[in-house]
Amino acid sequence: MSSLETRLLSPWPIWDRLLPANGGVRSSLVRISVLTIITMLPLYGLTNWMQVWIGRSVMNPQIGLDREIPAIPESVWIYLGLFWFAYPILLLLVPKTQAGVKSLITTL
Repeated sequence: MSSLETRLLSPWPIWDRLLPANGGVRSSLVRISVLTIITMLPLYGLTNWMQVWIGRSVMNPQIGLDREIPAIPESVWIYLGLFWFAYPILLLLVPKTQAGVKSLITTL
């Protein structure tokens, strides 16, 4: 791999504080999960409310059925509910090693 690919496909320095030190893998995984959920909630909520405020989707990957169903900003809670199930499963299934945590960070 080239240097650029290596830099892009490995955890960026901003994640260094979340990487485990000497076996603190579980606490690192919990911190990563909480950080991701906390950042996704306002971002997804904001995009839903903006869509209602503008009155249309700005990304517009629509089909005919999409135009028939009104946007409901509170639906973000249902979508984010999936994360409340996905993250505990990730915490259980990711390898409990530093390499496992790095894989998770790269995936995120």
